[in-house]
Amino acid sequence: MKLFASDMDGTLLNKDHEISEENLKALRFAQSRGVELAIATGRIYYNVDDYLKKAGLKAAIIGTNGATVHTKEGEKIYEAPLEKEALIPLFAELVRHQIYFTVFTENGKYGHKQGIDWLESDYERWKNHWSAKVQDITRFLTPNKLTKDMARLFHDYQEILELKETIYKVVAFSFDPEKLENARAALGDDERFHIVSSGKGNFEIMDCKATKGKGLETLAKHLQIPLQETVAIGDNYNDASMFQVAGISVAMGNAEPPVKAMADYVTATNEENGVALAIHRLLSEHL
Repeated sequence: MKLFASDMDGTLLNKDHEISEENLKALRFAQSRGVELAIATGRIYYNVDDYLKKAGLKAAIIGTNGATVHTKEGEKIYEAPLEKEALIPLFAELVRHQIYFTVFTENGKYGHKQGIDWLESDYERWKNHWSAKVQDITRFLTPNKLTKDMARLFHDYQEILELKETIYKVVAFSFDPEKLENARAALGDDERFHIVSSGKGNFEIMDCKATKGKGLETLAKHLQIPLQETVAIGDNYNDASMFQVAGISVAMGNAEPPVKAMADYVTATNEENGVALAIHRLLSEHL
């Protein structure tokens, strides 16, 4: 194992969205054994960079589901932004289906103001159909939280198209699974986009050249590490492209059964320090 790529949410982070001390120690131990580290996540680069700085950890970042790749020194070696004109019919469909969405750019997040009302309405109608996990999700989707986290709330998606910023990702979210499924179906299979779910109640839209797998390939090539000496660990469907290219793939114990079936083996859950356990097992078997 020469390169270890880990997903963040549901994998490296626990339910409180923190890196446990056990996971942090294991990552540092891997580095001491000469292993390069990468965080492969749907989160945007600057958000992940803040996490790593707070943890005192240096790692490459495959951000926004592979739309950007940065070395551990902060050099951007790859990007696959969305074409703004191609987003017009996509935005129109999301609005038509009353789906809340957030736009991620190089500088910040932009939220659809009316969509917050749709999100609240969905929650009131569907909250009894969701598992207890929905309580954790809604902590980050309240109107106040959304407003605070956004660089700006927009009323009309034309405002987004006029931004002089690079757009890397659009995330659609709804508590109404039927409405979300209908919206996803309405978008079809446009070859310009890569659309994948990173968790219950959402789907994420990137450029077709933006996948975690492509990001891992790009980073491994840059570091001159053969793909067969890479490891990818994750818990959701947006990790599948990494599993396909990594030498060894590891699914979290909290992953959905189809995701587990894609991996070479399954570790413990994110609440049980599954990343740390995987690292120690891999170092004993494959270093």
